[in-house]
Amino acid sequence: MKKTILSAIAICVLSFSAQAQIDFGLRAGVNFTDMKLKDVADSQTYSDIANGGMEYGYHFGGYLNLNFFLLELQPEILYTRVNGSLEGIDASGKAFSENLGIHTVDIPFNLIFGMGPVRLGAGPVISYQFASASEIVQFNGFNSIVWNAQVLAGVELGKFQLDLRYQLGLTSAMESLKIGSANSVLASANTSQIILALGIDLGFLIF
Repeated sequence: MKKTILSAIAICVLSFSAQAQIDFGLRAGVNFTDMKLKDVADSQTYSDIANGGMEYGYHFGGYLNLNFFLLELQPEILYTRVNGSLEGIDASGKAFSENLGIHTVDIPFNLIFGMGPVRLGAGPVISYQFASASEIVQFNGFNSIVWNAQVLAGVELGKFQLDLRYQLGLTSAMESLKIGSANSVLASANTSQIILALGIDLGFLIF
């Protein structure tokens, strides 16, 4: 299934690039993440676990614009630091509150409709997770690839793009969870993000 989706994306990119004007640029911004822990298998080991609320992170990278009349196909590659938090009571009865950090390489493929300065778009995002950071909470069965969906609305003024995006995690970041010295239990964690992204167009690619 994943190979089929990746092949379809590659075909779309090649089809657009054969007829499109291509330019490239840089993008950076901030993201506000809500990490939802669910399906915890052993409620007696971990009790009253709750999300600590939205935490902010950041992203930066580059993008291509494949322009075709009013449509743009915009693949991107971004380093993203995703932060979240959990709070609750561990196996010893001790309350905990822990910040979580995940490092990812995100590859969005948004199809964008532009009319004047306004841009509206949507598309899939493939996230490659390569590290998590927490002294107390450990994600076991860490999934290296997570699938997301993204929608965006923004404006384009000259060489600058300003987008407000919403990204929803479609698959879990992990398969099991360990807090402190307790045993691992089955659990899943999906993230949703509100993203503010600023892009600057650096020019055209000529082949």
